[in-house]
Amino acid sequence: MNKLKVCITIDTEFSIAGAFNNSGEYLPVDRQAVYCNVNGRSEGLGFVLKTFKETGVKATFFVEALNRAYFGDRPMEGVVNDILAAGQDVQLHIHPVWSQVFSFPDWRNRLDAIKPNDSVLTRSQGQLEALFGEGAGILERWCGYRPLALRMGNLHVNRNVYKAMYGVELFVSSNIGRGIYDPVDSALSLSHGCSAIDGVYEYPVTSYVGLHLPGIKELKSLTITGSSFSELKYIIEQAYENGIGCAVILSHTFEFIKGHDIQFNNGKRNMLTQRRLRKLCEYISDNSDRFETVSITQLDKKEQGGECGILSAPNLASVRRIVANKLGDL
Repeated sequence: MNKLKVCITIDTEFSIAGAFNNSGEYLPVDRQAVYCNVNGRSEGLGFVLKTFKETGVKATFFVEALNRAYFGDRPMEGVVNDILAAGQDVQLHIHPVWSQVFSFPDWRNRLDAIKPNDSVLTRSQGQLEALFGEGAGILERWCGYRPLALRMGNLHVNRNVYKAMYGVELFVSSNIGRGIYDPVDSALSLSHGCSAIDGVYEYPVTSYVGLHLPGIKELKSLTITGSSFSELKYIIEQAYENGIGCAVILSHTFEFIKGHDIQFNNGKRNMLTQRRLRKLCEYISDNSDRFETVSITQLDKKEQGGECGILSAPNLASVRRIVANKLGDL
């Protein structure tokens, strides 16, 4: 049986950080939202890159590009340089609200009229092509190569996204995560594997049924912050046994700290999520006869995995996750 290709994806983005609600007191936050420095040590990006290096994991960092409208090139270009220097893959992440709001120098005075909107669902194919083309051009300048893959902010997606991606030659997508946002179009309600959509290869964030009891059926996407290590382990094992071909896992750099304020001050490291990522990477490395980590663009480009239905975690693993997350919050 072929190995399961595991793609760990890290959304890497700056933060609006309350600026839309109180622009007099708060401004967007750049590098601290990514590096998450605590007591002089990076518990966000630094921790993630160190973990991947020590466990031999290859991953994809979806880097948000439209923040350039506010910050210019240098802050995120420096982040990209650190990721590439660590031998990891960089692809495109888009939050349209950056371009929508901060393209106006007097954005503070225009907030009520602009009505910030970060969703792609209300935008036309032409508008999306313009946004994707702009983002791809920015990221190419930072990386030295043109991205092939795109992930939308909030995992909002519809057919216009794929048509616009194809129009600007972004042929690889990881835009569906049913446990986070289940698309209205039932044809896009995909849980795993690979599907060809309007000329684009879609690799959904792997979704599964978590806690399932009479009257309860929990739809989850495979994430570091929202899935226990037991669930992560069980789902990739189940994906391997079912010959799905690949599993996609989602995380963000800021998930590895907690307790910070809206401006990312006074945080501390999140030992729970850090431990989960470390254990997952070690488990994959220790079981290299069944699993290998790859970037999103290294996944097999063929339709696969739909016939086995949605995966399901044992109730005990889900209960452990619920308890662990509650204790972690405390």
